[in-house]
Amino acid sequence: MDKLLDLNLSNNKRLVKLPKCIEEMKALTRLDVGGCDLDYVLHGMGRLEKLCNLNLSNNKRLMKLQKGTEEMKFLTWLDVGGCDLDCVPQGMGRFEKLYKLILKDNKRLVKV
Repeated sequence: MDKLLDLNLSNNKRLVKLPKCIEEMKALTRLDVGGCDLDYVLHGMGRLEKLCNLNLSNNKRLMKLQKGTEEMKFLTWLDVGGCDLDCVPQGMGRFEKLYKLILKDNKRLVKV
């Protein structure tokens, strides 16, 4: 799947962790795993250097983004709304191209 650009796995309630093979999808520009049951994001997500659009919304058990996600230099759109974050993901300053960040409905979020 070297040439795959768009992967939509959204609303798979039985998806509790991302398949490791996603880390090797170097051409991926859009990943939608919103509405699944993830509690963490793969450390190797930073290898997805071309990823522009990442939807992690409504993963109710997702409490933080793992170290390494800040390596996604082309990320322009990040949706972590409806998760369980208590703070803004670390390394947000490194997302130089990020123009849209959705944090709504994170009930434990106290500081931005």
